Amino acid sequence: SDQWKLVRRVKAGTTWHPATDALSGAESYGTYSTDLQSDSTFSMSFDHLACSEILFATGDMQKWLIATVDQVNGAIYSGP
Repeated sequence: SDQWKLVRRVKAGTTWHPATDALSGAESYGTYSTDLQSDSTFSMSFDHLACSEILFATGDMQKWLIATVDQVNGAIYSGP
């Protein structure tokens, strides 16, 4: 099916997500919510899901990016 499933979220603020699994989907923490604008930070494990694309978005969905799993391969890069 062509449905998106919310699997990871960081609440609004000045800190970035606490996940350290390089998008492998292995981490699970926090209290899951389907509310895109909830005041919570969480991750459900999603390494068992058959995903071909990942959607990154702001809570209000005003800014978003869709990438294939191959494009977001979980590698850690350093740059200037």
